[in-house]
Amino acid sequence: MLARRPGSGTSTVSANATAEYLAAALSARDAEAATFLQQITQHEAAQHRVVTSNPQAACARALALLRTTFPQVSAARAVGTGHAGDLIITAGGMDHHCEVKAQYGKRNFADLTQADWVRDATDALRVVVRERPDVLAVLSAANRGALAADTVDDSGWTLTDLVAADLCGMTNRAYRERLQVLTPADLAAFLGRKYLVHLTCNDARVTRLAATAIAARLGHPVSIHDFVIKSNREAELTLLFPSATRLGTLFHYQIYRWGEHSTTALVGRHKLNGPLLYRGMASQ
Repeated sequence: MLARRPGSGTSTVSANATAEYLAAALSARDAEAATFLQQITQHEAAQHRVVTSNPQAACARALALLRTTFPQVSAARAVGTGHAGDLIITAGGMDHHCEVKAQYGKRNFADLTQADWVRDATDALRVVVRERPDVLAVLSAANRGALAADTVDDSGWTLTDLVAADLCGMTNRAYRERLQVLTPADLAAFLGRKYLVHLTCNDARVTRLAATAIAARLGHPVSIHDFVIKSNREAELTLLFPSATRLGTLFHYQIYRWGEHSTTALVGRHKLNGPLLYRGMASQ
């Protein structure tokens, strides 16, 4: 059995249960909602976190915000891998994809450092590795091979588009096609229907990703030179994706050493940088 992947486990359980709770509550399945809320509470209590979390209150806040954001919900369901989100809410005849980040071990949003977002190989990462010899040189032969194994079919897609696709949770062509995102125009429309549902011990917010600082940054051309190599003792390669100096790093890609967490595939953990991404971001 492989070792647990970095960043997986303790928060994932609560995030999945939170998505299930929100879907049940929005669908008036009250008994199911209560069961999932109890599951969250029990799991968080078992973690013995330094922060005494209050997931019930945070979930209530998130639910109220979703009901305000989507006043006429016709369906809501929690979903798994391949759906570019944890929760899909159907409202106004459209599906809205929600990424649920339940960081109950953090006191509030000011306490955040980062949030895991997507994993492993992505088309944006493949393009940077392919076109930057200095990045390629940092990687082991095994990780280079894993990134090269899936060739990038990026015809008609710029690096800006591919980073935006990572932000939406669509890390390769197969994901994009599954969600009928066939062109950059489709991707822009999807970004307008992608939301972050974010919970901490004392806070909750619902934010459309098109309104975030990183989405604004992606409105400008992205170059392979916008990615900066950073030394990291935990990873084989860490690439920072910077924006304007006043915002700092918004996103970073992290690849682990081959064999530490898998002997058969590249393992990465790519994250949104919390305080810099969320500063000044209004819930909507």
